[in-house]
Amino acid sequence: MACYACNRRFTINLLALVTDSSRFYLYARSLKSGVGAQWNSGVGYSRGISSLGGQLNQVKEESNVQVSPDESGIELAVNLSQQGELQDDQDTFNRNGHISKQEDLRNSQNDIRDESRAMSEDLNKKKLIVKSNSAVKNHKDFQSIPSDRLHLFCGDKLSLQLWEHYQKTRQTESTLDQKMQLRSALLHAIKTVYKDASLHIVGSSTNGFGSEDSDIDFCAVVNNNREFTRRKTLYALSNLRAKLATLRYLKDVRLIPAVVPILEFQDCVSGFNCDISINNDTGIRNTHLLYAYSLCDDRVAPLVKFIKMWGHYYGINKSQYGTLSSYAVVNLVINYLQECDPPVLPFLQEDFPNIFRKKSSLNSIPKRSKSVDLSGIPQNLSKNQKTIGELLIGFYRHYAVFKWSNYIISIKKGKFPLDWRHKFMTAKAHYINIEEPFEDKNVARSIRSRKKYEKIKIAFNMGEKALRQNPDLKSLFSFSLNEN
Repeated sequence: MACYACNRRFTINLLALVTDSSRFYLYARSLKSGVGAQWNSGVGYSRGISSLGGQLNQVKEESNVQVSPDESGIELAVNLSQQGELQDDQDTFNRNGHISKQEDLRNSQNDIRDESRAMSEDLNKKKLIVKSNSAVKNHKDFQSIPSDRLHLFCGDKLSLQLWEHYQKTRQTESTLDQKMQLRSALLHAIKTVYKDASLHIVGSSTNGFGSEDSDIDFCAVVNNNREFTRRKTLYALSNLRAKLATLRYLKDVRLIPAVVPILEFQDCVSGFNCDISINNDTGIRNTHLLYAYSLCDDRVAPLVKFIKMWGHYYGINKSQYGTLSSYAVVNLVINYLQECDPPVLPFLQEDFPNIFRKKSSLNSIPKRSKSVDLSGIPQNLSKNQKTIGELLIGFYRHYAVFKWSNYIISIKKGKFPLDWRHKFMTAKAHYINIEEPFEDKNVARSIRSRKKYEKIKIAFNMGEKALRQNPDLKSLFSFSLNEN
């Protein structure tokens, strides 16, 4: 118990989206730790690009002009034709009465400036050459990325913004450690009520998509995971409530008799809000499956975390208000990445049925995400080499035109045509259909009104339009869902 009672410093990370598309130093300035005086002073790429524009404006009439910005590692050579050839062209124009020599020379210089300006703009659009910059490679935010994959996260402005957001908001290892310490303390107390009990952390805290301030969702498995009726579940939770209410490090322990009954409480040491469900084996299996997907490709987690935050901002990621749950949003992202050409993610349940079986023993599923054995499962082997920025644009484009009424979305076997004989379709019609990977249920069944459904569709349409006009994260927060 004492090992758990440690101080915790909260860090509330706010999304800093204001960047200057033409100056890379604004991104470097936002990095917390030093990456060298060259980056902090705006030298390097930003200095090279800005000085390039100034040098190009000084292009003169010489027949050969070389512009080589120092420190940027980028050479731009503007080679004009020989002076004699230019003079012949001018004389030809004069004979035809089209333009004077002086005007022709001025236009030629303008053409050179236009071409140089276009080449300069192209530098901003092309992938930044960060792989060759040791400052980026050695920075703590990039050390986890192999050198041959750096361009997938730093290759364009949008990717840099996504990666920065992910680094600021992702759950740290120390926070996960603290959550696991709370789990151990709670399990000790629960075993005084149910001796055979086990306790799992489910949801975002251990599925690879957690934040520093993510709530902790626990699942207690009691009586050998027997299927409980609602009455038995409420009885079991009441017994646990009586015990947990005596623990001095918990407060506000209360029973919530919802559709899925839970206990809610707050941890006084860390301040985390927590809840406990009983015998929710599907939640345990889903957490294991999603964590495996988060490790299949290191582009998955940054995309999921941003899209969840964006959906919450516009109120389409709030199942309690009749829109998508966070779990449904994660399924949308994973299925999109499975449908890409070439695919970013595989179908793990089809490829590895022995690992992700519906009836596998819960004891075989690790209690801590870092201990999951994924030997044999492909990691970062996709032939798709799009940056996370390009994949984000593709996500909005995919769902902006998606025929929701025609398909059932499934990360188990891919999207398939809507079939009214499907088990979760027999009860009632749904606006959006997302198959639960381990049960015949609709993950999006919380969407019960057309108004909420239309709001979700508008959000994806406006997101696609915003990124098409301006591939910048802040553009995704610049519109209202009331727009037509």
